[in-house]
Amino acid sequence: PERSRQTKSTLADQLRLFRAGRSAAAAGDYARGLLLHGELLRRYPASALRAEVELCRADYLLRSGKLAAATVDVRRLLRQPQHRGRRGELHRVLGDLLRRRGRCKEAIVAYRLAETRVTSAAQRRAVALGLQGCAAVSQAKGKTPSAGSARFPEGRSHLRESSPRSATPSREERRR
Repeated sequence: PERSRQTKSTLADQLRLFRAGRSAAAAGDYARGLLLHGELLRRYPASALRAEVELCRADYLLRSGKLAAATVDVRRLLRQPQHRGRRGELHRVLGDLLRRRGRCKEAIVAYRLAETRVTSAAQRRAVALGLQGCAAVSQAKGKTPSAGSARFPEGRSHLRESSPRSATPSREERRR
């Protein structure tokens, strides 16, 4: 009876910390969410909520812009057996992290692994959007600045203007 009361009271405290962390994150206070979930795991390392808390931690790191730390966390979670059932979701999150860090080649590998493991339509859409994002980045990297671009608003005329007169004449000069 005493052990049962103790288990119920610790579960209530675990749930309180978990919910408070989720509420803080939902309000945009990811640092507080991380703090509260960290406290939950410090007090109750064998918590039944551990797997969910670890996923939340990676999500909060991602949302707070701590992409390198979130990437490390997600890769660690992928190696843990308790997250086996969420590998598709984890690979998708890893793809998102890598894409946001400008590492699309690695992101595409993660997205392809996610494609084979995700089950929900929402997750499949998220994977497809991630792959599209990497495709857009690849196309953008392959393009050279053109007329009207932000980098060279005047097109490439700046090249001719700074060239010495002995260089190849411009189209206007040839017309004269």
